[in-house]
Amino acid sequence: MTEELRDVMAIGPKAALDKSRAAIPFTFSIDLFHGGTADQKGSNRCWILSSMNPLRLEAAKKLNITDISLSSGYIAFYDQLERSGLFLDRVIKTRNESIEAIRDLLRTPVPDTGQWYRFSYLASKYGVVPESSMPETYNFQDPSLCSRLLAEYLRKCAWALREECKEDELEARKEEILSVVYGYLCRNYGAPPEKVDLRYKDTDGRKRRLEVTPQSFYRDVCGAHPEDYIFFINHPSDKYPYLRTYTEREDLSRGFDTMLNVDIDTLRSLTLRQLEAGEMVVFGSDTRQQNDGLNGVMDAELYDYKGVLGIDLSMPKEMRVKYHNLQATHIMTFDGVETEGGIPIRWKVLNSRGSSFGHEGHYVMTDSWFSEYVLSAVIRKDLVDGYLLEAWEKEPLFMPIGERYL
Repeated sequence: MTEELRDVMAIGPKAALDKSRAAIPFTFSIDLFHGGTADQKGSNRCWILSSMNPLRLEAAKKLNITDISLSSGYIAFYDQLERSGLFLDRVIKTRNESIEAIRDLLRTPVPDTGQWYRFSYLASKYGVVPESSMPETYNFQDPSLCSRLLAEYLRKCAWALREECKEDELEARKEEILSVVYGYLCRNYGAPPEKVDLRYKDTDGRKRRLEVTPQSFYRDVCGAHPEDYIFFINHPSDKYPYLRTYTEREDLSRGFDTMLNVDIDTLRSLTLRQLEAGEMVVFGSDTRQQNDGLNGVMDAELYDYKGVLGIDLSMPKEMRVKYHNLQATHIMTFDGVETEGGIPIRWKVLNSRGSSFGHEGHYVMTDSWFSEYVLSAVIRKDLVDGYLLEAWEKEPLFMPIGERYL
């Protein structure tokens, strides 16, 4: 059963569905994307696929084609490889401490989840490639077994690094382990290509061939410049005030994962501004809440739990954050909006669950759902107001990952 289907089933009983709210028109005054819908299947790769959606739009324009699929497997390959290295580094660093120092790490040595900033880091380093350059294998569609075996191997390696290796053997042993991991990933997912060799026919019917590196394809064809973007969050909290930057890095260094906390009205206006500028918006939200996934409808009062089930679940957003009733469970992409008098009333959302959900893979979100359950958005700096850019330049404060929902 997919995560999306579990979410849909967990929402029930269907008797609580307010059908009058479910009948939301699927029309938008700004409608940017009409390409195919990606399908993450049994993986947790929404963060990769959604981060790729704006790149697909730009690449299609650059190449003069209607649509292009990018390889999520290429990014996932390097994500798993790098996370394996980080796991081994942590094991080596704490080898003289109690096993409790890495107990949480051992539970999930190589997680499959991520965010836009994780994608941007990997793509900036390794580039991206078209789907044709690294097609998906079955193990990318359902990576559970491969991930489990990799986790078991890394735990075995942790035992060796902690209890069998001498101090002067650690780095060499780490490199040996990573070589094995690389081979394992290649056997399961295929070897990542060193160059893009794309042959295609453009909309004028002309045959074309493009030969570039993955890094050049990312920067020059997809037009990607992640350093020109800000990762905004809406984290209402007395402890973490708005108009401040935050990081989960203990050394307080800045990176793609630096976050600027703003109120929801600011996040809404920035999202609208970027759509009006013709660019899609990658965002995070809690899709467990008030969401009819099968029909692709998201409204803050879609389910009348109080009237039908006798339980009142309403809480201020700040309290839902504080008491863990709000979490970023899914990354998607805004690619349209309907406004009245310049005010958004509903949003077009490109999901990554294939065409069988919603409107051929798209959802319609009311603005009330945006206010309650949208938690982050990635916005281009040249669209951002001066006072926000000034706040962005401040030194980040520490926000432990356990105290936020992202």
